[in-house]
Amino acid sequence: MTGLSFTQGQLDEGRIFTVLFNGLVSVSGIMGDVNGDQVVDLKDLALALRIMTETAHKDTLVNVSADVNNDNRIGIEEVMYILKEISRE
Repeated sequence: MTGLSFTQGQLDEGRIFTVLFNGLVSVSGIMGDVNGDQVVDLKDLALALRIMTETAHKDTLVNVSADVNNDNRIGIEEVMYILKEISRE
């Protein structure tokens, strides 16, 4: 099984966050929005593919909302979701 696993928690305001490799945190946004810029686009697809193939930098921040199937991983399901979303534009 490829992809990046992460842990989740909640910030003081109740927002969900993701903690990766070295403790960096990313606050949630939109489903499929891997990079957390509030838009699902080719940047998210590229990042999801790098995560899936384990070529993303170890300090990469990942938005917990990008996990479309709630398996705490960025994998093929997220890539397929992003492809569907960007093909609608």
